Amino acid sequence: MKRFYILDVIKLLCCFLILLHHWANYIYPTSNHSIFIAFLLSCRSLTGIFFSLSGFLFYQKWLTVIGKNQMHLTDELKKSFLQVAPAYYFAICLALLAIGIINLYSQEPIDLPTSKQILLNLLMMQDMMQYSSISAGLWYIIIHLQNIFFSLLLLRLCIHFNEKNTKKVMVSIFFLLWLSSIFYFNLQKNLDFLFLYFFSSYGLGLLAGYVLQKKCLILWLGIGFLTILTLSLHDIPRLGLSYLSLSGILMYFSYNKKEPFQLPLFMQNWATQVLYLFLFHYPLMMVLNPLMCSLLGNGVLSAYSVLFLTIALVLFVSHCFDQLEKKF
Repeated sequence: MKRFYILDVIKLLCCFLILLHHWANYIYPTSNHSIFIAFLLSCRSLTGIFFSLSGFLFYQKWLTVIGKNQMHLTDELKKSFLQVAPAYYFAICLALLAIGIINLYSQEPIDLPTSKQILLNLLMMQDMMQYSSISAGLWYIIIHLQNIFFSLLLLRLCIHFNEKNTKKVMVSIFFLLWLSSIFYFNLQKNLDFLFLYFFSSYGLGLLAGYVLQKKCLILWLGIGFLTILTLSLHDIPRLGLSYLSLSGILMYFSYNKKEPFQLPLFMQNWATQVLYLFLFHYPLMMVLNPLMCSLLGNGVLSAYSVLFLTIALVLFVSHCFDQLEKKF
């Protein structure tokens, strides 16, 4: 499947805004802040765009032309896991190291995670067992794998039993999942640990892929009406953000068939490392924040030193990890 550089730009932008969101949470924890800081504090909802893009890309790879890409379920499940698992486990190691370093010099030490909490994080079962993640962003990997594994299993079953109608069955099922997510699972807080509410974003991305291929503007407008209806009844900002971003993507690809947009080489490298930037920045920020505060005090200089050092360090660590992973 060809690379869509415009999607890489969106991922990079969302990743950077989420980094700023965590920075703003660290530096401005009180309710007294400017409009800009208030905007950054609300950027957590941007994670829904990642899931939307994931659903869109799944459609582009597997459902655009059924049977064009050979489907070997075990290999695909293994490949999907190995694409994200090394970064996931490295992020856990970074977070544990960060906690250890902070407790060495900080006047406000952090509680060490219990052995059970560490084990559940390693097994990717912490949310299911209602334990906290050791670092920010780990939950995203778990939901991403859940969405991809479910989609691959469903696709394999559809191909096995009714290959001719696989696309229609897949789209119909994900439309129903999307409806159940926005009208039920997003409202049931007691079911959050199952992560079914994120089918509202992932399913929307898959449906957008279908709309783009079939040029079903009426379907997309109908989905938009249901989205607006849901937003008028319930506060689910990630749903609105996902719909708006996908609408922009659909417009872009409708008018740019060959996608002439190209990224500069250095940004192409960053694009391949978005996952690392997303997972690694938080542990680095955990260490830098108390360190800069102890050296420079709780002021503007300290705050922006944390920001710029975090960006520089996460780019460096991500590059090193990327080179190391390529060797293996």
